[in-house]
Amino acid sequence: MFGADHGLFYGSGSVTFSQFDNMKILHGEGGSLVDRTISRDFSTKKICASVSSLSPFVLAEQIDTNLPSISGLILDDSGNPLSGVSVGLTGTEERQTETNSDGSFKFVNLTPNGNYNVSPKSVGYIFEEYNTNFIDLTGEETVFFEGTAADFQITGTVRDGLGNPLAGVSMELDGSEQGVVDTDANGEYTFAGLPADGSYFVTPRLSGLAFQPEVLSVSALTSNVSGADFQGFAPTAAAVTIAGRVMTADGNGIGLTAVTLNGSNGVIGRVITNPFGYYQFDAEAGGSYIVSVSHRAFTFAEPSRVINPLDNINDLNFVSSTP
Repeated sequence: MFGADHGLFYGSGSVTFSQFDNMKILHGEGGSLVDRTISRDFSTKKICASVSSLSPFVLAEQIDTNLPSISGLILDDSGNPLSGVSVGLTGTEERQTETNSDGSFKFVNLTPNGNYNVSPKSVGYIFEEYNTNFIDLTGEETVFFEGTAADFQITGTVRDGLGNPLAGVSMELDGSEQGVVDTDANGEYTFAGLPADGSYFVTPRLSGLAFQPEVLSVSALTSNVSGADFQGFAPTAAAVTIAGRVMTADGNGIGLTAVTLNGSNGVIGRVITNPFGYYQFDAEAGGSYIVSVSHRAFTFAEPSRVINPLDNINDLNFVSSTP
């Protein structure tokens, strides 16, 4: 909403007061950006500005040189800069950024004496080091990551309950890449040339059969995966849906959370929540199941739940206890 007075909501729920206090609304005037900030409300993360004309706005953070910072550079194995690499900051503060065209990134205005972990991620690349820790940060620190372009494969076999190979099973690949292949006469399948560090989901489908696991997931493909096997069997009970959401205490969805469905015979399936925190399994009615969640940056007061679904469950939610 824009007018003479403007309000802009800063969407990060984990932003600190010092970081928020350095945010400014800049207004394009005569080819320059002018600070027109008039107020801030930390409780609602709202920043207001007042202007007399309409032109582009920019939300910017003023750098306080008295506060600690972490800057970094990400290059490929030939020394070329890698732009657009996602870089995560966790620890005392949580932030996310991307590398610039020269492969650089920077986290500024950090909480003094905090502990931090910096980790890069770029689908299609593997890194010699996937994270670096900074303990009791007080000044400006730097870090370097080297990425190498790579791809890997996922292979497996589909068999029936007697151990016989199942040919002609349609194997669907979803996630960072999509594709479909059929199992061969030996029940084997291969998805090759998959970009490194991507997230992938393999689902078998054949009319008249159910499979265990229903879906196999790989959250970060950093090497070849073999033995991604499935067993097909005739379904013996009605199907039910087990679904829900993983979220923070203030209701924000937590993506990239691993959710596991265990039955009496072991793991039935693993999935990764979507960016809004939602997940879903298909299971048999009347069975006893354990649904568990895990995330490297969040903890949960109740990370596992035992259920005995007779009908669809659409609100099996998990709430993080991490502030």
